[in-house]
Amino acid sequence: MSERRDIPGLWWLPSNPERQWTGKLRLAPKKSPRLSFTVPEGLYGNLPVIPELLHGCDEHGKPITLLHTSRNSQSMSGATARFKCSAGYALLGIHIAKPEEFKAHKLTLRVQYLFDWLNRTGFKRQETVKYESKIQHVLPDDLTFEVNPELKLKIASSSHYHFSHRLQSVKEDMAITFESASGFYISDCHELVSAVRHLLHFSILREVYPISLICNVDGVGMIEFISGSNRTEAPDEQSSDRWIFQFADVEKDFGMFFQKWLSFLKQFDEAVGCYFTTVYHSLPPAIEHLCLTQALEAYHGIKNQSLNHQDFVGKIQRLTETHRAAFSNVFPAAAEFAAIVRDNRNYYTHHNPKWLKDGRVVSRGDLYRLNVKLRILMQACILAELGLSAHSVSRLSRQLAFHVTEYA
Repeated sequence: MSERRDIPGLWWLPSNPERQWTGKLRLAPKKSPRLSFTVPEGLYGNLPVIPELLHGCDEHGKPITLLHTSRNSQSMSGATARFKCSAGYALLGIHIAKPEEFKAHKLTLRVQYLFDWLNRTGFKRQETVKYESKIQHVLPDDLTFEVNPELKLKIASSSHYHFSHRLQSVKEDMAITFESASGFYISDCHELVSAVRHLLHFSILREVYPISLICNVDGVGMIEFISGSNRTEAPDEQSSDRWIFQFADVEKDFGMFFQKWLSFLKQFDEAVGCYFTTVYHSLPPAIEHLCLTQALEAYHGIKNQSLNHQDFVGKIQRLTETHRAAFSNVFPAAAEFAAIVRDNRNYYTHHNPKWLKDGRVVSRGDLYRLNVKLRILMQACILAELGLSAHSVSRLSRQLAFHVTEYA
């Protein structure tokens, strides 16, 4: 979603469609859908109780459903009551009575960094002749993969042409489309969007957000699915040095690769959740340290069935030794690194000053460096699960800072 939209229309409770109110729905990047509407009979105390699901229509009669709605404020002015609400999701183009009713058979997702990660273009390179230049563009062929017998994935190109008296331009874009004969519930949509976002994160090591999600519902048509996680396009990232891996590295048997990724996210949900808490939230370094250590312990426990084993140092040491060959400058001594991680986790969990006496508890810049090493270790574990090359995994060490400035 590239810009803010204000949608005027009528709104009502699904249980009482005859009683309608005028209002405006505001949709904007980084913001949850916001609805404001006016109830004219507010003076008589006949004010509605806002349910979690609201129906509406825009000025052209197109249906809208708001899910997970909550009231933010209410004000009175004479005989008029004004409500302001926020919603978790806005579904443009459909009315449903409850979230379980929604079922799409096709999802088309645009997401940040996808175009550069795919690195597929229809522009043909041409030599410039004196006083003459030519631009040739042909859309690349679509790519289709079978993820499993119930799920197909298609990578499709699109273009936007602009012509004016003095300017002609072509803009390319890429989207991923998922298709399933059995259909996608809202939870399935969320799972697939998260899977694509998380995969792109590990390729560029940045926050990744969806730009748009269009669902195709049989008998209804295209539905625009909007939430507060929608963002505008990210800046172009053309430098190959920025990427840990790109589509070309995993294009062979990509359907099988993506199925493996979906299975990994389900199996290691706790570990991945703890890790991404540090990606999408600005945490104090001590809390970030606890999240990363929990992510690593959960990963080891799930992978090695060691959830009931209390040997935290041994778990961190074994994970470190597994990846030490690619990061000899990051983990020069696996046993000592694991012991330092334990001492700091214990201190920031229980905060006992006696552990400060040995000088093994770090803070400020040293704690930041320790967290970076833990982050690299967690990322290396995940990339190894995906079967990426040792060369790709070794690129993670670029996150190490040469110099950290500390402010008093």
